[in-house]
Amino acid sequence: MKVTRIVHEFEKCKKKVAAYARVSTLHEEQVESFDTQVEYFRKLIESKADWELVGIYEDKGISGLNAEKRNGFQRMIDDAMDGKIDIILVKSISRFARNSQEAQIYVHQLKENHVEIWFEREGISSLNPQSEIIFNFMSAIAQEESKSISENVKWTYQRLAEQGIRHLGNNHVLGYEEINGKLVPNQDAWIPKLIFEEYAAGISSKEIIQHLDQHGAKRMRKKDSFKYSTINYILRNEIYVGDRKIQKKPPVDYLTKKPDYTKPYNSFYIRNDHEGIISREIWDKVQDRIKSRASKYNTKKKQK
Repeated sequence: MKVTRIVHEFEKCKKKVAAYARVSTLHEEQVESFDTQVEYFRKLIESKADWELVGIYEDKGISGLNAEKRNGFQRMIDDAMDGKIDIILVKSISRFARNSQEAQIYVHQLKENHVEIWFEREGISSLNPQSEIIFNFMSAIAQEESKSISENVKWTYQRLAEQGIRHLGNNHVLGYEEINGKLVPNQDAWIPKLIFEEYAAGISSKEIIQHLDQHGAKRMRKKDSFKYSTINYILRNEIYVGDRKIQKKPPVDYLTKKPDYTKPYNSFYIRNDHEGIISREIWDKVQDRIKSRASKYNTKKKQK
């Protein structure tokens, strides 16, 4: 006997609803806000008889300026374009996107696919023609807020740099750790020391890498062997002689997140900032060899 389930008309009319939650940093108060967002939307969707919960799409600790880097956001867009979502709930326009141009592109893309976005704080729907002007205005404000935050951060870093203060943050340096704001050699200090001493003695980078492998040296973030680029970076890093160069590159653009070389910036060089891993004599020998090799390379290039 074959039994066929008859779908009630009410079930056919149910809207497939999802929500998007994002916080830009993982500070405790924002994580709490994030969890609150997720729980609120889940309860809201499940309380509606004519709504069906598709899922809560999440991005933690990610800026809203670049949609490509938000995996949860991209999955939501893909599912919506595949017809899996009818309505998307978002706490605010700034949670959806802080890049005005990107926000408008995605909203129009979803509208063409008959997907509605409801921005709760602003109380507007993307399908309401009268709300488009408000949406464009508010998304521009969200972008300007990000720009203002970025400028304040740059200003703070500049003032700290002028005082010779700059913490490593996530940019840890092989052979050092930061203790009470001061760089201190750690258990891996022997690795850059070996690199500098062997290079100063005329040993090639290829041989240095072989010696590092033989001694079981490990890179900070990867388990594979050292690369030429890593060796070159270490040999040019003044931190190993005890100096610091603050603001080596221009501040990053708040939209592209890449250094903006069109903008002026100031660098500050601090001599004897902390304990060096190598002597200044070794440092000078290495820099002289680097300059000599670069000069020979440029001469050969011109001759060609």
